[in-house]
Amino acid sequence: MTVYQLLGALGDTAERGDVGNYLRGIIRKELASETPAFCPQDGQGRVDATALRDFALAKAPATADQKDMAARAVIIGYLEREYPCR
Repeated sequence: MTVYQLLGALGDTAERGDVGNYLRGIIRKELASETPAFCPQDGQGRVDATALRDFALAKAPATADQKDMAARAVIIGYLEREYPCR
């Protein structure tokens, strides 16, 4: 699964509080940066979009600002491992 396929799969998980779209926004913002932390064409990422969403939510603290930062760190960290830049 490529990062772009992951974005599509996360869109399919949006029924629970629009979290899938929230995670898609995090990934898209990182991809749009000049030096993204991960490379969307590299790696053989095998990701379950629903599990990734649930994991990010479980790791997120209670306050909105902390939740945003924690979810971003979880998602980007995962993608760095699955899609390393070579």
